[in-house]
Amino acid sequence: AVLFKDKRILAVQTFHAAYVQDLRKKAPVSIGHYTLEGSKPGAAAAAVWTAHQVVPLNSDGYGSLLGRTIKSTAMLYSRLTSMPPFKAANGKSYRLIPLVKPDTNIVDYVVQEVGNPSLTAMNSLNQRIYDHCSYVSGNLAKKDIVLSKTVFSPAEYGNVPLDFVRKCGLADSEWKKTPSILVLRTTMMSPFLADEQVFGSYFNIMIDALKKAIDAV
Repeated sequence: AVLFKDKRILAVQTFHAAYVQDLRKKAPVSIGHYTLEGSKPGAAAAAVWTAHQVVPLNSDGYGSLLGRTIKSTAMLYSRLTSMPPFKAANGKSYRLIPLVKPDTNIVDYVVQEVGNPSLTAMNSLNQRIYDHCSYVSGNLAKKDIVLSKTVFSPAEYGNVPLDFVRKCGLADSEWKKTPSILVLRTTMMSPFLADEQVFGSYFNIMIDALKKAIDAV
């Protein structure tokens, strides 16, 4: 442990990342961004060593588990790119638009109302869905799905996100008016989802949860 007498030291060791904590004023306070080690201080060395003895760092250990999560990630991306728009209880139609084909176990995407021409409105919709499906709105154990998010803005990415804005069917002028785009993130962490039947059940749960989130907002 490291102890500091002066609380002001927190100001010089604060780490912010959109995918780790919500930076809005109303979000719950998190102590995780006060760190000397970046956004992932991680487990103690002894715990890591023990874990590697149980599940070794080879193709039969973590390699097998990671391979299955990569497979389920590819399955999710395929479903997102091929599924037709769905209707929520409000009578409106929505589609899921993935950012890019992933090469890790994280899928970034947005929920876009069919016919919506506004980037601001799309960002607002996805922010509210995130709020409903994340720690921001309460106990994660009671949620059918748990989402994270990230934001692409010119400060970090220049105009590269413009291609995705166009993919969402929005005009270039929307990017100029609202130069940031919020995307939802699903991390495929369970190796069991590589099974077709299990994945099918999970995907139905995911879509139902997104519909509930849309209706709630």
